[in-house]
Amino acid sequence: MARRAAALALLLLAADARAEDTVTGAREVAHRVTVVLGRGRARIVAERTLEGAAERAALGEVSFDWPSGAAVTGLALGARGEWLRGALLEAEPARELFARLTSVGPGAPQPTALVDAGRVLSVFPLRAGARLTARVEGELPTSYAAGWTTVRLPRLGSATAPAQVSLLAEAPRDRLLRGGAPALPGVAFTSSGDVEAAVAHADPPRIALRIAAPSAGARAVLRVEADVSPRLSSPPARPDVVIVLDVSRSRPAADVEASRAAAATYLASLPDARAQIVTFDRRVEVRTRGWETSQEAARRLWELPLARRNGSELDLALARAAALFDERGGGAPRRVLVLGDLLTRAELPVSPAMRLLAARGALTHLVVSRGPGARLQRDDDHELAAAARATGGLVWELGEGAARRSDVLVELVRPVRLHRVTWRLGGASAADLGLPDTLAEGEGFELSALTSRAVTHASLRAELWASPVQVDATPTAAGDARWAALALEAPSAVELSVEEKRALAVRGHAVTDFTSLIVLPGEVRGSRDGADSERGFGLSGFTASAHDGVAGHGHGRVGVLPRLDGAAKLRALLSPAWRACGGVGAGAIVVETTRDEVAHARIEALPPDAPSTLGPCAVEAAFAVELPAEFTGAHHVWRVALGAD
Repeated sequence: MARRAAALALLLLAADARAEDTVTGAREVAHRVTVVLGRGRARIVAERTLEGAAERAALGEVSFDWPSGAAVTGLALGARGEWLRGALLEAEPARELFARLTSVGPGAPQPTALVDAGRVLSVFPLRAGARLTARVEGELPTSYAAGWTTVRLPRLGSATAPAQVSLLAEAPRDRLLRGGAPALPGVAFTSSGDVEAAVAHADPPRIALRIAAPSAGARAVLRVEADVSPRLSSPPARPDVVIVLDVSRSRPAADVEASRAAAATYLASLPDARAQIVTFDRRVEVRTRGWETSQEAARRLWELPLARRNGSELDLALARAAALFDERGGGAPRRVLVLGDLLTRAELPVSPAMRLLAARGALTHLVVSRGPGARLQRDDDHELAAAARATGGLVWELGEGAARRSDVLVELVRPVRLHRVTWRLGGASAADLGLPDTLAEGEGFELSALTSRAVTHASLRAELWASPVQVDATPTAAGDARWAALALEAPSAVELSVEEKRALAVRGHAVTDFTSLIVLPGEVRGSRDGADSERGFGLSGFTASAHDGVAGHGHGRVGVLPRLDGAAKLRALLSPAWRACGGVGAGAIVVETTRDEVAHARIEALPPDAPSTLGPCAVEAAFAVELPAEFTGAHHVWRVALGAD
């Protein structure tokens, strides 16, 4: 508790010490922030509209603070109805070039902007009554727990001029939270203090495995992330259950009573089950009156006299359970729960009886009462483990304190964690990386490491009870770029050399001590309002020099306009769906693409009297699009006019 209180105090001190945004040489008219949350990733886009204070062209500067660990990866300047897109340059040449562009000389000054490592946004030219909007984009670090991908946002802006923040989910059916409460996508709120924003995915995979390994030169920066679904499995529906209870004298009376309580707790977790109770010592007895409801069987358990006698005919008890299933017939799921010490005479043929159950599809757990504590753990080294695994079940050790704990015994009802987790990394050894061998549902795991070789793929192998599970992942270009940028902001960046940081900055298109983003006049990337152009603008889009991979002053091509008319292609793909959804007039949809993936889509305009279903239907159609191979840009936003023809 003391450690937690100390950590909280440090967090509060850090929040109080956070520098507020300051604006000099201009007046800030608007500050809008959009945070887009996806699976294992989050992006931030901040648009700041500035207005000059004097008639002469002047330089405006905004010193800004972003969430801890965020990386600045994009810059654009809105001027004269167009977006001028920023390019990554070496820091010193960028400063020199910006100084020349902002010097007052003959002719009209051209719009330009700069973001450097000090988190200072510089915008030029600003005059009284004239406004310019700068857009700064970046990547945010995320965490995962209980099915939610979360980012922590500090107060953005300042106390006197706070930002207006809105949240979006990459997938339209995902749910958003702000400060623990449901949040509507796109609805702005005033940033007034630290807040957590989170997204829960509508259809999460059982295990989401991601790997990034951007090259930093001789070494690669490895990132492995695994998110386990908040619910790995479900209880069987309307199962037939046989409880097999050991009442032999080798068991202390307290153990027998603990097994009675555990069996009742187990049955309570299967409210729609039909159950039979079998006890055994040297005799086997069926103690129920046919197949009873789980509630009736649980009540009978508590009423039964359980006298302990000599003998331990476990094999006959298991064979009797198999016979009960034969008598029952039907196709219901079958479960057997054996509770005892599993101590039998040496020649007892238990395995054949277990094979009878396996042949009948009866998943069988063998539970040994052993020791104190509220624990339930598998015993894969037990001599009967192989026989139990053949049925799909396991041998378990149960602490006496867990007998009435439904939150512990749930693992006998359904698998709630991945066991025997092993990892394989193509190109690197996983042995010394501290990777976990168990992952519970809702748990997230992340690892960052420097490797001497490129990692080409990752594989996670595990078991749900006795069933094998395997998930594979390979690095993607977008994932490598994201992690290259974020790795430079992580505490482990101190382990990187200067040259490694430079290489990662280029790969991630990130602002660092060695690189800056600068808007060069004339490098147009799309229209601000879509009236005169529908071309997209991307997070990257510069051609690096052949010398060292960083675009520098005097060499390399910067801010090259893509030839792809993505909006036209998307219009051709979406127009049939627009009409099928009921679109009979002009409208517009904004589609965000990351290479060959539709990352986000939202309706910008609907025709008058459009049906209420048109917007959601059109958005779903956009997410269903398979992008043609021409879509290769790392990140683009397209405004697509529909229904105008």
